[in-house]
Amino acid sequence: MKNFSCFKIIIFFFLLLSLSSCSLAGQPISVKDFTLKSVNGEDVTLSQLKGKVVLLVFGFSRCPFCMQEIPYLNKLHEEYKDKPFQVLYVNITEGENMVKSLVRDKGIMYTTLIDREAKTASSYRIVGVPANFLINKDQTSIERVDVFKDIREKINALL
Repeated sequence: MKNFSCFKIIIFFFLLLSLSSCSLAGQPISVKDFTLKSVNGEDVTLSQLKGKVVLLVFGFSRCPFCMQEIPYLNKLHEEYKDKPFQVLYVNITEGENMVKSLVRDKGIMYTTLIDREAKTASSYRIVGVPANFLINKDQTSIERVDVFKDIREKINALL
């Protein structure tokens, strides 16, 4: 079973590399609605979060840069918890048990979703992780962002 999981991860990254040379990779993306299960077993639908600024984060546990973002994302979650703001972390290609362990072991406080088949990640044309997007309240605009650079200014401008 582990070999099958490794195979799926290798195929996923091959797909990502092939997309990076595709003409679609450089084009602007639009907000794509999705519904994914959270680690708590709840369905989370992006469009149901209209009225909130959403920081949409794609990553997985074997990505060291994704792991470096966790404490910072926890701080953002805490800092903006009383505002119309939500962090959505979309874990790609990993199973429920692994993602639950990640949330527990790393102390993730924000909403964590499971995109086991990477369908949502593909719809956002993710070509590498971490991939972070800031979505405005009415979900009409999306911007790729670096959570370590000027993110608070961008969030505050959208609130």
